Amino acid sequence: MLAPLLALSMYLPSSQATQDFGRGSALVRDCKSFIHVMDTTEPVETVELSNANYCMGYLDGLVSFMDKATSRVCLPAHTSATLARVYVLYMGTHPKLFDEEQKLGAYLALLDAYPCPAK
Repeated sequence: MLAPLLALSMYLPSSQATQDFGRGSALVRDCKSFIHVMDTTEPVETVELSNANYCMGYLDGLVSFMDKATSRVCLPAHTSATLARVYVLYMGTHPKLFDEEQKLGAYLALLDAYPCPAK
């Protein structure tokens, strides 16, 4: 009975990952993994690839759902890696956002880096 439970536990997220899921700290971790994956020529761990994919998907999804007509963010042509770097740099100077929902820090990072010109 114990063996199947131990085997199953290998596929469950770590307690750290579940404690901060949806928080800025988790997205920072995931985006740092994404940046590392993009910058390295060495093999990377499966967990790091998973984290990197989450960051890329989250930021790309956020950008896709921004209403171009009402958003105060005006993104030029960009790559997912650039968005991840913008987010990580912004969060490095705004650590209070680590405990907030990840969408707040992500939006504020994009707004800070790519504000629309005043009309």
